[in-house]
Amino acid sequence: MTLTKKRKKILLIALPAAVVVIAAAMTAAVLLLSRFSSVVPWQLQNISQYNGTGKTEYAIANGLESNAELPQPMPFYAFTPPEGYTHTENAQETANRYSTHYYDEYKTSDGEKIISLTQQPAFVSWRYSAEGSYQEVQFGDTKVVCRMGDEDATAIWIHDQTLLTLFVNQHLDENQLLELVSRIDYENLRQPIYSPWEFHWGSYVETVVDNEGEDVIQTSSKYYEITGNPQLPEQIQYYGYAQPPEGFELNQRLTELNSQDGYWMEFYTGEEAEFNISTRVTGMQVFDDIRREDLNNHDLIQEITVKGNQGWYHQSDTGAELVFVIDYLIVDMVYEGEITQEEMLSLAESLVQKPLEEEASSTLSSE
Repeated sequence: MTLTKKRKKILLIALPAAVVVIAAAMTAAVLLLSRFSSVVPWQLQNISQYNGTGKTEYAIANGLESNAELPQPMPFYAFTPPEGYTHTENAQETANRYSTHYYDEYKTSDGEKIISLTQQPAFVSWRYSAEGSYQEVQFGDTKVVCRMGDEDATAIWIHDQTLLTLFVNQHLDENQLLELVSRIDYENLRQPIYSPWEFHWGSYVETVVDNEGEDVIQTSSKYYEITGNPQLPEQIQYYGYAQPPEGFELNQRLTELNSQDGYWMEFYTGEEAEFNISTRVTGMQVFDDIRREDLNNHDLIQEITVKGNQGWYHQSDTGAELVFVIDYLIVDMVYEGEITQEEMLSLAESLVQKPLEEEASSTLSSE
């Protein structure tokens, strides 16, 4: 019997396209030049003449290669929003010792005005293109690219190895954008906010369209998930087997534990079934098999104990999923085939914790 392998998707830090707003005209940016001193070996470059589309596009000249050795973590710069804005999405709550990307969002109390700030490595592969008028401004030692759209605006610049992108969801001119840029603090770096793992019951938001049924206003869903941000130790470990369980063989191993969204996955196949084990250091969505209409039926999820730690279990028509948390790790097991809860618990209890270094070089190739 051949089964299609179900592989849990890897959670990536999404970089949302949401953007930001300011209330009134800002003071002239020229008074703020002395606050900046960023000299870098690469710069933002307009490559519109090379893309053949006629649209404005920017790249990073001589940027970082994808395999560049980065600080761990990358510097995490602070931002002070204008009066009236609340910090609604805080990157400190997910940052860890391997962080390279940060995303923060600020909103007014009515939710209508939004400011978002993205910090990421200045990779040479980065590209940016959007509608609007562009203005390059030399802001002290920093070159800032300002994009002014009809209903939004963007400021993009580089400091050391970091590319910063600031979005606003209303029209601003370059001086107003530069006033926001001046609110970045490069000296007092932000630190992670640590928190224990927490299991959340599922919920969802229906897709909403306008009166003519054309434009999608909101489309999002949220199932069961585990969130939190435990502090990571110097040496990351994962869960696996000393030997594959009887009747199964190790088919594939994927690993990227030494990263901001670290994970370690192992895939096992047998004649009548297959399963995978995922060890993660960041929050994740679980129990994807539960239908939307059954999300509020909490009886479908059973609380269990695995290795003396809290866990959750769901049995479906085609298999089972078992999740437990231990210290700084989430361990998720997805089984496709016939299995009982007792057998699934036995598979989980047989797992052993291993140092990452012991197995890092033995990644198997995919089929």
